[in-house]
Amino acid sequence: MIIIRQADYSDAAALFELNYLFNGEGVASQQQIEQSLQQNTREIIYIAYSDQIPIGFICAQIIDSFCYRDTTAQITELFVKEEFRRCQVATKLIHIMQKHLYQIPCCEIQLFTGADNDIAQAFYESMGYQKNHEVGYQKDMLP
Repeated sequence: MIIIRQADYSDAAALFELNYLFNGEGVASQQQIEQSLQQNTREIIYIAYSDQIPIGFICAQIIDSFCYRDTTAQITELFVKEEFRRCQVATKLIHIMQKHLYQIPCCEIQLFTGADNDIAQAFYESMGYQKNHEVGYQKDMLP
């Protein structure tokens, strides 16, 4: 049975494990995750369990800017362990996050995925998301 709930500090070890599987070396420590879960009020995290085993998570950031009238959100991470893919876990995670963000209310949800990640792009499009014409850039600031 799959259970999805909003994460709290007790999920820090499970989130560390999942995030390491997803993002590899250089991820936040378990202590940093626990601290973020306790203090970061602008991030929403849901975690999925199957028989008390962590199998996936989704994160969103709430964005308010003086430039825009309305609150927006950005889904920053969505991960499901490979053996649980095609079991509707990602779909359920997206639905519960959208419901949460709707209640804030957010006027728009943005998300990004790799330009060559065709599977993720097809999934997001099947969930009603549309490609936009923006191009993402980043700059590393560490020496």
